Amino acid sequence: MKVTVLGLGRDCVSNDEFNCNGNVDGATVIIDLNGSLKSLNTRAQLIISSKPESIVPVKRYFIDEIIVGNTVLRTLIGLGELSGDAVIKGTKGEALGVSLNGKVILFAKPLLIYLLHDQEPLINELKLLLSNAKSGVSISDAVDELASLIISERRSKKVSRTLAYLEEFLQDGNVSKLPPYIVDILMSVGAVEGDNINRELIERIISEVKTRIYPRRN
Repeated sequence: MKVTVLGLGRDCVSNDEFNCNGNVDGATVIIDLNGSLKSLNTRAQLIISSKPESIVPVKRYFIDEIIVGNTVLRTLIGLGELSGDAVIKGTKGEALGVSLNGKVILFAKPLLIYLLHDQEPLINELKLLLSNAKSGVSISDAVDELASLIISERRSKKVSRTLAYLEEFLQDGNVSKLPPYIVDILMSVGAVEGDNINRELIERIISEVKTRIYPRRN
């Protein structure tokens, strides 16, 4: 993992993991402290920005902890909610990080004590973010996948088991009743995480699926 830090100035000292010369080529993670990154034309998988307005719309500003799985991060603090499909969330499910152009953009900043003096905890949490915050699957991808399955089922059998499963799930929220292929699709976009479900997101997905398969009704 290679991390490029932008905007730290003379206090930033380059080492095996951290690059302070402003060169983002080859970086896996970019930490932008001053909003100097104006383009997503980079190979970085994760961009942590304290001023992301030039690359992604900001919905609102606030301070919140960042949650990855069941872990609350201690080296990074969230600064607000972004517009887009949430892949990194705050304590109340806010979209602190979103998927955009195959990258994850996180509206946050690292605590300077970890950036300057004790980098190992920060490195470990950056690796945790990289392994858990996947940018490859969007809400639209999940909707397309489910709609395609439902349309195929209706062509061959006139009824769709997939649609029936989704509608029942919307009513009872029981993940255990869903077949693995539906669980995998919903998990890929964060609608299901273990036994926890994001009901608002599930309602959105099912509504958009129905729009695709019943266009005349909408």
